[in-house]
Amino acid sequence: MRNLEKLLEEYYKAPEIFQAGKYWKAHEDRIINEIRRADITQLRSGKYPIFGAFGFSELIYYYHPNTPIYIKRLKQIIRRIFITDKALLPYSLRLGDIREMAYNFCMAQGETAKIKSISEIEVSTFGNPSDLFEMDGKKYTMQFLNYYIRLCFAQKYLKLKGDETIVELGSGSGFQVEILKKVFPDLTILCFDLPYPLFLCEKYLSESLGEKSIIKSTETIDYTNLSAMEKKKVHMFGNWKFPILNNEKFDVFWNAASFGEMEPAIVRNYLVSLLNHVTKRLSIN
Repeated sequence: MRNLEKLLEEYYKAPEIFQAGKYWKAHEDRIINEIRRADITQLRSGKYPIFGAFGFSELIYYYHPNTPIYIKRLKQIIRRIFITDKALLPYSLRLGDIREMAYNFCMAQGETAKIKSISEIEVSTFGNPSDLFEMDGKKYTMQFLNYYIRLCFAQKYLKLKGDETIVELGSGSGFQVEILKKVFPDLTILCFDLPYPLFLCEKYLSESLGEKSIIKSTETIDYTNLSAMEKKKVHMFGNWKFPILNNEKFDVFWNAASFGEMEPAIVRNYLVSLLNHVTKRLSIN
């Protein structure tokens, strides 16, 4: 936990504009305390529901219309113990049917986007994901398939070649980074986030992609520029390090949800750094 404490120390010293907004501030202390006592090997098991706030949520779907919540919970427990593939939806669809449809949809979308097929990659099992299943001998979760679909959609417009530098603000669980690197191994990715999701994200990606693929936040914490950046690796940064991008080059900025969780002034602060970057690129070109 020393890495977390060091990140928190630097975070609390950062300018106020980089502190959590109202959305995260309301949960900040509780999340931090939960991380301190959590068993990280159970990160995706559902044991720590609060971590679902930034993506570590992989619960199996159960369909129980108009049923009291205590009955729903009891049936979930019974199904989990005794029944693995019961019909859940109209038309006698089973959970296995839903998973197969999702997998086949990913196959079609990957072919359309002209990227590595979902059949060639698989999800990490670190964190004991509760929604783990197999297709064609490889392991998946619905979250993993969902993030693959996001990449397929983005690829229609980004047209990544695979050697770009991507900046992601609000990396959360790291699931999108996992997909990006498994589809395009030569990407260089810079992840920026608040210290507590960053800590868990770093733990997950170190297991999913391998320690050698990650430049940890304890290394980047003293960076004043990106001269030490290593191509083809994932670099972890506290969100207060975002101004480091002002005079640096990168190809893609990726933000899926976190701007919607911030006050306008906080969003504006990040956009200033991006505007500086864009202005410099335009002047060079």
